[in-house]
Amino acid sequence: RQLLRSRWTGPRISFGFCKCPNCFQEIDHVALADLLDPIKKLREEVQKKALLRIEYMGMHLDPSVTQPEGKYYNDLLGYAVKKLAYYECFKCKHAYFGGAGACAD
Repeated sequence: RQLLRSRWTGPRISFGFCKCPNCFQEIDHVALADLLDPIKKLREEVQKKALLRIEYMGMHLDPSVTQPEGKYYNDLLGYAVKKLAYYECFKCKHAYFGGAGACAD
């Protein structure tokens, strides 16, 4: 429960904390629904916004997404989440676009 309460480290939203530290499977249990439901909602929001932004910026045409030998071939969502940085507004708690992920590192 504490792992889920602590959420991500740093300002950039990430969801690695939602995985079991031993087996790396997504944590999902009825007893944790009160903590997991808002996290799942935020993840869906980030993913939706990231896909829209990646299309808007024309990055969906990147060879790493379009070419069979590309690292993110047929995984536009994985590419979008890796390449773009989202942050949580301290007032409304919604995700907002903060620039390229490389700039956040």
